[in-house]
Amino acid sequence: MVEKPTVPGIGAFITERIEVVIPSQWEYVDPVVSYLTDHLTRLGYLDPDSNTNTALHEAITNAIRHGNQMDANRKVEIVMNLDQNQAVFTITDEGSGFDPSEVCDPTEGENLFRNCGRGLLLIRHLMDEVKYNERGNQITMIKKNPRMRAS
Repeated sequence: MVEKPTVPGIGAFITERIEVVIPSQWEYVDPVVSYLTDHLTRLGYLDPDSNTNTALHEAITNAIRHGNQMDANRKVEIVMNLDQNQAVFTITDEGSGFDPSEVCDPTEGENLFRNCGRGLLLIRHLMDEVKYNERGNQITMIKKNPRMRAS
């Protein structure tokens, strides 16, 4: 019996950059998240249960609410850089920034019922790597290609 060689999905051959700039308004969040995650799914890049959409939604929502203070005149830039190894999402707002080390830990007893830090905890759990710029107005989230992870 002759075994057929494994053929990678088309995503293994693509290097791509998608950039979207939206005003700080809620109605743009879901369409942008859907566009990016649907695109990655079509390329065979995301596992159906990856929850990358949840991490993107949280990051964009945080940029609108906390970074841009819900100011519709301020923009949120969403950039996705994709190669065969990983998808890198960079979300930048026009706010003054924050220090991630000063965000409360929602898993500590006194914070369990406080509304702080849950979104960032969720993002860190769902993504393979999370970084912030020095100013604190940009989050970079990395999701490894599951096909490359298995290799």
